[in-house]
Amino acid sequence: MTSDTAVTDPALILHQWLSPAFPVGAFSYSHGLETAVASDQIRDAASTRDWIEDALQHGAGQADAILLAAAWHAPDRDAPDEDLAELARALAPSAERLLEADRMGAAFAGAVRALYGIDMADAPYPVAFGRAARALNLPLPLCLTLFVQAFVANLVSAAVRLVPLGQTDGQRITHALSEYLYLHLQVIRKGVHHIRATSNAWPHALLDLEESDTVVIYDIRRYENSTLKLAEFAAAKGARIVLMTDQWQSPISRLAEFTFSSRIAVPSAWDSTVAMTLLSETLIAAVQEAAWDRTRERMKSLEDMFDAARIFRKFV
Repeated sequence: MTSDTAVTDPALILHQWLSPAFPVGAFSYSHGLETAVASDQIRDAASTRDWIEDALQHGAGQADAILLAAAWHAPDRDAPDEDLAELARALAPSAERLLEADRMGAAFAGAVRALYGIDMADAPYPVAFGRAARALNLPLPLCLTLFVQAFVANLVSAAVRLVPLGQTDGQRITHALSEYLYLHLQVIRKGVHHIRATSNAWPHALLDLEESDTVVIYDIRRYENSTLKLAEFAAAKGARIVLMTDQWQSPISRLAEFTFSSRIAVPSAWDSTVAMTLLSETLIAAVQEAAWDRTRERMKSLEDMFDAARIFRKFV
């Protein structure tokens, strides 16, 4: 597998690959979530959250991330190990999941061949993704972060379509995505805190807020009064507010220094969080890029702690 493509911005390439517009057909699949809904394993926001968390930590999310990393680390890029592709197929828990992995992988490989002139064979999606990322010398940590985030975003989008969540429960899932943003930013830099918008929690978090602080707020319809109050108090303390909102724009936009609007209305009975997830991913990548030396040292320290504590099994 060879390529002479010059890569100037890995984050932009990865966002393109993981965008719903990239022709892999991700929107056609739900990683088994549709079956779980039909069998009544998923009924509401709580069971949706639990199912996605299990898929991420113990199911396809974890397995695909490992397969991607293994493909990226393959010693011979011009003669890829087909045993890895076969292992990916063997790990598929059902015929439907096998079909999903193979079809998405073939579509992805075909698109990459056409766009970059990379000579690569069809393979299950995570394997094909890892091989393409290595061929273009894209950094593995960034690949894994955005790949897993896209995995979660696709499941949330499927859940919004399939599960009777409603707008209030949809906001709870968006809140989970804001927590995901927090988990990444606290690795990138220190001094990051997650403020819950419930009125009995956020006043304590604002006690030590200073003018030099930045507050990132997620608010989509139906806009919550407690979130608006939080923004008003933060603004009164002189903090900079960054708002993630929908196309109608939260009332907080009048207080925000930066407002990012994303379309959530789709041809469905439920709002979509896909565009807002993409904005969150872009923010994570930009903050990481702005201080990569510091981020790299913090990530190394974190990995050293994981190794010393033997929290995870080392994949070689």
